[in-house]
Amino acid sequence: MFTALSEKLSAALKDLTGRGALTEAQVTDGLREIRRVLLEADVSYELSGSFMQRVQEKAIGAQVVKAVRPASSW
Repeated sequence: MFTALSEKLSAALKDLTGRGALTEAQVTDGLREIRRVLLEADVSYELSGSFMQRVQEKAIGAQVVKAVRPASSW
């Protein structure tokens, strides 16, 4: 069960990664898919809703860090 949940969440997040900046529509679509996956995994409606709201508030309007590149070393 956890493997299926992990795979579905990874697939939903993969659609959001690799982009320079996310639009509000892209965030909303991605969160809709993540919420669907959580509800299929029997996460309560209230918990998934409050989680999605907090993530959306933080994701929309977040500044994009342009100075960091994937090849950058720490």
